[in-house]
Amino acid sequence: MQTKPVSRLEKFSAPVVLKLPYDAARASDPDRLGIYAYNETSKTWDFVGAKVDKAAGTVSAAVTACCTFAVLDYDKSFADVPEDHWAHRTLKVMASKHIVSGVTEHEFNPQGATTRAEFAAMLVRALGLKASPSGTPFRDVEPKAWYADAIAAVHEAGVVDGVTGTSFAPGEPVTREQMAVMLMRAYAFQGGKAAEPDAQQLAAYRDAGQISAWAEDAVRQAVKLGFLQGQAEDRLAPQVHAARAEVAQVLLHMITAADARGE
Repeated sequence: MQTKPVSRLEKFSAPVVLKLPYDAARASDPDRLGIYAYNETSKTWDFVGAKVDKAAGTVSAAVTACCTFAVLDYDKSFADVPEDHWAHRTLKVMASKHIVSGVTEHEFNPQGATTRAEFAAMLVRALGLKASPSGTPFRDVEPKAWYADAIAAVHEAGVVDGVTGTSFAPGEPVTREQMAVMLMRAYAFQGGKAAEPDAQQLAAYRDAGQISAWAEDAVRQAVKLGFLQGQAEDRLAPQVHAARAEVAQVLLHMITAADARGE
């Protein structure tokens, strides 16, 4: 789906919010829509941003440079995530926002683990942070590594810490409780409000005692807000590695909550 591109705009001295209408009758899923800029060099449409207002029938994004813009529907499918998979629509929406991508062009590996570096990079995209070249205090983050700027950005924002003061462990799989901590910090960074404390929030999970003390409040908050769910009716699995599909789902919950607040 594509709307009529807008004319070339002058270069901006500061970011400007561009809002374009879309044809609701032609949009099979408005949550997949985004604003794209035409790249004259590569002759491709590059993703800019996607804040959808279904009531107004518009898509908006912050833009900084002169370009030709259009609203496009990015419809990405993965062979290993069929339509009856619980994460099918989640992955379509998150892929359309260019927050998640497959392990190959055609496969997502929904049950695969997510490394701490990969999660940091997804948080950068979800929060709209600029990758920072300022470096980090982590000795195991090589300055030229693909994830170095992303880790620097989320660390500067106070969203992600290392496993120690000088170690980030970028290649280690992120656990569900680590994910909850980073997620709630990201939620707070967006302006989200903490849920009311509920001592019984985790009572239904027989493995709640396995939650590390430093993660308990974040896990409780994530469950209370509906961001994090159990892997089974009575099992939260806090120490288990977060599957790629689970990560996409919790990030979509966070983004949806931000949109509901009108951010």
